[in-house]
Amino acid sequence: MIRKTQISRVRAGALAAVALVAVMAAACASVPPGSYQGGTYTVPVTLPGQQISHQFGQCTASVTVPDIPIQGAIVTVPAFSVAEGQTSITVPNVMVSIPGATLVGGTAELVCDGQTLGSVPFSITFAGTFAASEGTLDTATKTITLTDTAVDLSEASVDIGGLPTFPLPTPTITLPGITVSY
Repeated sequence: MIRKTQISRVRAGALAAVALVAVMAAACASVPPGSYQGGTYTVPVTLPGQQISHQFGQCTASVTVPDIPIQGAIVTVPAFSVAEGQTSITVPNVMVSIPGATLVGGTAELVCDGQTLGSVPFSITFAGTFAASEGTLDTATKTITLTDTAVDLSEASVDIGGLPTFPLPTPTITLPGITVSY
């Protein structure tokens, strides 16, 4: 004979299992609906390497610019809202800021009248840049992919110890996806 307390325990166990499944389903949902405050995120960016030469009268400076990490690049994501069941969201006005800097690049080879004079240190200087882009938020991965992932660094120049500064062909920085927290 089954006792009333055994039936109550079975029912309680079944209710607990249903409640656990409901909690797990809610936790696995990609993003609950609501408004999110946005935020500022530091992103890793790199000045891409390139080979350039510049003529100074009878002399040519050959510069091999290695990939150089740029510190302090940030992406600011504005506040946005998520509706029930959305899997991706367009987020307008994502701001990208790359600070101006002077980066040590290595050495440049200096050749005058066909004679190699040696290697001299060089640095690269560029102005800070600020850009806006649109992003798409994947609610499952919480990653924003920018529509325009390329940012040009304007006013970039090369300074080779003691020689006149010359312009660096405009380098383009490629931005990674941004993982947001909310």
